[in-house]
Amino acid sequence: MDVIGKISDILGSTKRPRRDLGDGDRREYERYSSDKTCSVQFGDTQVESQLLDISVTGAWIESKIDAAAGTEVDVVIFSLDRSFDAEIIRVDDSGTHIQFLIDEEDSEALELLETFVVLTKVEHGDTLE
Repeated sequence: MDVIGKISDILGSTKRPRRDLGDGDRREYERYSSDKTCSVQFGDTQVESQLLDISVTGAWIESKIDAAAGTEVDVVIFSLDRSFDAEIIRVDDSGTHIQFLIDEEDSEALELLETFVVLTKVEHGDTLE
């Protein structure tokens, strides 16, 4: 199988049925550990941080962002050299949890995030079989 086919297989395997995983976790996509840097911007505030994990729909950021749940932010993933609209889901002692706000018609943003997630998955120990 060629590399494109393998990536397509992995992309297909990153989605999982929505289900309650206990403690309110209803993630639709698998999350993968990350060590990439990012910036979170809102208003006049900009915070550089590290992505602790990422999926196609959201991420966990190391820094505790001083903003309420529901605040819309701009997240720049430096290794992609691109920003994404996102919403803060919650801020707790473990960091900030965000959900990407990707318009279904923005196929470029979705494809870029999907590819980034696959590469993150492979980089952190999962292999293309």
